[in-house]
Amino acid sequence: MSLEHSLIALYAVEQIIMEMTYVLKGKNLTINRRVSLNFRDSALYQIFKQALIFNKEFMEQIQKVTDQGQEPGWILLECLKTNL
Repeated sequence: MSLEHSLIALYAVEQIIMEMTYVLKGKNLTINRRVSLNFRDSALYQIFKQALIFNKEFMEQIQKVTDQGQEPGWILLECLKTNL
C-alpha cells in the first residue's frame, strides 16, 4: 500500500471513530450508547492493533530515510501524525 493510500485510509478511520463517538441530538441516548459500545467491543481493538502496526512501519520508513541522510517527506510525517 502506498503512503497516499495509507493516509486516505487513516483519515477514513479517524472520521469513523469520530462519528461513532458523536452523540446525535434527537436520537435515543440508549440506542446511541448501545451502538457506540458495540463498535468499541467489535471493531476498536482491531483498529488499535492495526494502528500499532502502521506506527511501526512509518517509524521504520522514517528511520530508513534519515539513515540515508534525507528528510522524511511530508506525506510520511502526515501519516504518522494522523495515526497517532
